[in-house]
Amino acid sequence: MELVRARTDIPVPKVFGFKLDDANTARAAFILMEFLPGFSAMDAEGGYEAHWGEVPPKRRAFFFEQIARIQVQMSSIRLPRIGSVIRRDNNSFDVGPLPKIRGPFSTATEFFKAWAKHAKFPLSDEDIRKLINGGPTDSILCLINAFPSCLREMACRVSANDNGPFLLYHPDFYQSNIIVDESFRVLGVIDWEGACTVPWELVEPPLFLSMVPPAMDDPRNYEANGQPKDFDSRRRLNERAEYAKYVQKKEEELKGDDKLSQVLLDPGAQGLAHAIKVYHDPGKLEFYCKAIDAHSNLSGAPPKRVSMEHHCSELQQPGNNTSIALRSIAQHPYSLAQQGATYNNTNGAGQGHYLNPNDTAIALHGIAHDTYLHSSNAAMAFEGANQGDFLSMNDTAIVLHGIAQDPYLDFNDTALALRGFVQDNTTRQFPLDMNLSGVV
Repeated sequence: MELVRARTDIPVPKVFGFKLDDANTARAAFILMEFLPGFSAMDAEGGYEAHWGEVPPKRRAFFFEQIARIQVQMSSIRLPRIGSVIRRDNNSFDVGPLPKIRGPFSTATEFFKAWAKHAKFPLSDEDIRKLINGGPTDSILCLINAFPSCLREMACRVSANDNGPFLLYHPDFYQSNIIVDESFRVLGVIDWEGACTVPWELVEPPLFLSMVPPAMDDPRNYEANGQPKDFDSRRRLNERAEYAKYVQKKEEELKGDDKLSQVLLDPGAQGLAHAIKVYHDPGKLEFYCKAIDAHSNLSGAPPKRVSMEHHCSELQQPGNNTSIALRSIAQHPYSLAQQGATYNNTNGAGQGHYLNPNDTAIALHGIAHDTYLHSSNAAMAFEGANQGDFLSMNDTAIVLHGIAQDPYLDFNDTALALRGFVQDNTTRQFPLDMNLSGVV
């Protein structure tokens, strides 16, 4: 907090004294600091019961602008290494080790490798299976367990600012730690206990704007134009975009660089930041390795193939997968059940195929996105499918000559699409749907 007070005008409590261990007359670690009057932003205007943890709409613009200024100023505090902030006996500030992974780290690469080495998902495979309860269990298990290994392999390519300097980060930047008055004027920011310097790729908007990034979410939750189908998710995306504009405004006013707004507007970086934050706590069930794929594709990192076959080989039971990718698939196929799996790739792969036991995926002539298959499916895509095919349980999808959007099929469906789909073909419960020559 003293570093923040010294280098910014962010309102923080003044520290009168502290001890980090119990070797003192109080026989306990303590901190003695200034009291800040007001309310936490979570408790203001009726509290959680009144607005369910959201910023009241009539206060949003005023509050967002203040918080954006605070975050821009936080990001202006930069130190040469990654780690906890410590104060030397001569009152200078330095960087020390981080809990669990140690350090300090001179590069982002060193940090990501150390994080991956010590990462452990808090839920057991059995707990995960119970929580998913019939969903794509094997896919999620594989991607969760393989995430640290994938990140370790990609560590040297993750950061665009590998050598620093690295910005100050408040890991619990949430309404409950922002003190406001009756008009939502910010009076102070508290709970700096875990503040540290981090790679730029770990920075997110304040936690009251948190959401599952599109890169890590189920694509079926999104419309063809990329907008979420769910109203609350659409609103949250709009709020994040609104907040990023305030950040850009404050960067200009404070005459600094635009690194913060760049990373907040980078979908790949935001996906990776979210994945690393929620992997340990609380251990959310998400498609973690997709965050690495998205970061590589969207952030301009040099391309590198990360073999999910290698990472998942010890995580799945034997299966009978075949993945054949010919002629310009943007990335690599991922086969989840390894024994008996074959993979042939000619002339470049760009996005992946995710397969479960006994699936077959044959992709020819340029698939731009993923095919997701579950349980004994066959998917064949020829000559330029733009998006993915999502299939469940004994489905067959044969796609020829340029699909613009996705077919969604459930339970023993057959969909044949020839010559130019513009929108979705949705078939359910045993129909046969054939479309020829340009369905709109």
